[in-house]
Amino acid sequence: MKKFFTLIAMTLMLAFSSQAACYIVGDAPFGGWNPGDGVEMSLNSDGTYSYTTAVNGTIYFVFATGLDSSWDTFNTTYRHGPSGSDAVVVIGEWMDAPLGGDKAYKLTGNGSEYVFTFNPYINKCKVEGYVVPPTPIETYTVAGAPAAIFGTEWDPTNVENDMTEQADGTFALTKYNCELAGSELEFKVTGNHSWDNAWPDNNVVVTVEEAGLYDVTFIINPETKDVTYNVVKSGDFDPRTGELYILGQVNGNGWDPSVGFKMDTEDENIFTAQITTAGETPDENDGIGYSFFSFTTKLGENSDDWSNIGGYRIGAIEDGFLLTEDMFGIDIEMGNFGQGNSFKVPAGTYDLTVDLENRIMTIEKAGEEPPVEEGYKIKTVWTLATPFDGSITGDVRQGFGMNGKFYVNNKADQKVVVIDENGIVNTEYPGGANCGITRDEAGNIVVSNAAFPGAWVEATIKVINPETNEMKEYTVPEECGLMGRCDFIGFAKGNLMEDGALYMTGGNTGTDPFTNGVAIMTITGGEVNVDECYTATCDGITGQTSTVINYFKGLDEEDALIYAYRSGNPSKLMFDGDNLVATPIVLPGKGHANGIFPFIWEGKEYYIYPIMPDYQNGFAIAEAGAEEPIIEVPSSVNGNANTFQADWFNAEVDEKGVTIYQYYPGGHLTVYRLTNGTGDVEELLNDTNKVVAGVRYYNIMGQEMKEANGITIVVTTYTDGSHSAAKVIK
Repeated sequence: MKKFFTLIAMTLMLAFSSQAACYIVGDAPFGGWNPGDGVEMSLNSDGTYSYTTAVNGTIYFVFATGLDSSWDTFNTTYRHGPSGSDAVVVIGEWMDAPLGGDKAYKLTGNGSEYVFTFNPYINKCKVEGYVVPPTPIETYTVAGAPAAIFGTEWDPTNVENDMTEQADGTFALTKYNCELAGSELEFKVTGNHSWDNAWPDNNVVVTVEEAGLYDVTFIINPETKDVTYNVVKSGDFDPRTGELYILGQVNGNGWDPSVGFKMDTEDENIFTAQITTAGETPDENDGIGYSFFSFTTKLGENSDDWSNIGGYRIGAIEDGFLLTEDMFGIDIEMGNFGQGNSFKVPAGTYDLTVDLENRIMTIEKAGEEPPVEEGYKIKTVWTLATPFDGSITGDVRQGFGMNGKFYVNNKADQKVVVIDENGIVNTEYPGGANCGITRDEAGNIVVSNAAFPGAWVEATIKVINPETNEMKEYTVPEECGLMGRCDFIGFAKGNLMEDGALYMTGGNTGTDPFTNGVAIMTITGGEVNVDECYTATCDGITGQTSTVINYFKGLDEEDALIYAYRSGNPSKLMFDGDNLVATPIVLPGKGHANGIFPFIWEGKEYYIYPIMPDYQNGFAIAEAGAEEPIIEVPSSVNGNANTFQADWFNAEVDEKGVTIYQYYPGGHLTVYRLTNGTGDVEELLNDTNKVVAGVRYYNIMGQEMKEANGITIVVTTYTDGSHSAAKVIK
């Protein structure tokens, strides 16, 4: 066995050595950081490569399996270096040298020769030679920005920023009455006035929650090189100067801290201006030209004076925040003073208004009145690619939405998974061995715990209150009939924890085919009421394994059921005594897929249903018998995302509109908002076809919150890098 693995290793090393040479790229004597011109290493008999050269002083370098004039190609295809951060060479020790990245190795030599060795087979490297003893650190100096605090920016030689030794052995420096308004102060600690000694690897960013004057103390432990700081507020600093300037690509200007377009004001709080943008910067994704801008309450002294206006700058919540037409006329939350993140807008002429006290901006197309929203509209509140591995799509076949979240039963581990716009949340509820999951009118979770696949023999139904976690499990009595196989269940009546009913039907599995009825399981006083459990006969319908029966109360306030089968027309079932009468429903453009849901809104009876192409994710909303739907959302996919033809819908109606939930197994979970007229369109966020990467919530003072509460600005980031913002009242 040992010989076998040795043969494999030798074969792979020989295979690699036959491909190309290996190189060192970096400081002199390695070509001066030219990705197309490094020094070639020599191939050794053991498959490694080596190169010997004298090194005097500090150099940076990487290894490479090829060269290319493009840094992007070189870094991704040939470069081998440390990961995470630059790595200091330890003489004689092997170090990892993975492919890719932009970090380098650091070596300090004494002028003698060093041997550089690279093993491309195992991605390891080492340097052998003279070990330079470390130079004792005699002086510690803080280097950072802005110059208003440090005198000169990022200058390790500025003796005014030297630290002094403290009684506890640490070194410290305090800067008094620093004007801070956000996160504009950054620093490192250097040793012996040189960047050869600098800690930590990444800049330390000092952030304050409110603008003010602060005493900032910088501290380093000379033994561990741990760097810390303390911030103590020493006074008030208001970055509002009574003036506001627009920085950036507006009205012919560029990015110059000493040049800004001054906005008009009457009260030194509300500022207005009309700007023209030329779209100077083309976007590499959509090809559209955009202009970028932010604001400042103070201009710099010259074109390099960015640091001295840092605390006075204010802009978007995130840099490159795209202003789209659906944001025109609504309040857009701005970031904190001290940030200056840019807004991004296409070429055009716009009217801007800034409420500086509340940090809110509005934008309108110049000369245009705000559009009046009329008619039925549907917008995506959020959408998320199904957060399940594709291999378990068959275990998570049904789900529903409620209160902004989705609830999906995973029959494999018998848990109900809760999902919001950020993905799976920690909350889990008991699930069932079958696929079916629904809710009742009271908001309880209802889960099928029948065997899968197969006839419902000794089946049970779990009912869980998601607020209290109380659960009850009911056995489906034999009075409900032999249903055969029933994979899915529909919306239930009442409160199944106390008083309600669940309506079911099934396929032709079992000793007695269950083909023309609806099983009714009635709960009274928190127990199964066997006397009220039975099979209601209904001519004109044929139960199938995937048939769903949804309860609702019709316009006449009478109990009604919707019989929905994936490839047939639905039927509305009305009670005639104990049994049911079916009336076929015709819906314009209906396609094949499980998932039809009824709701009453604005005095009309509507249905959400799948449309053609069959088994894809397009849907419409219409009244029965209508010539055309009031809303149609076309398919955004090219095929069926699951093998069981499922596309589930449900709705929550309130006084302002309808929240619609779509669970497309194997595809996505999406929350929509349907309105009529002006409605509450300010609550609607993004393009139907975009996928949300993250959502953040801010109050009108710019403070981030865990969830929407009161007047909230919702900032959504999408996987394509774009953003949207909307004002929501919760």
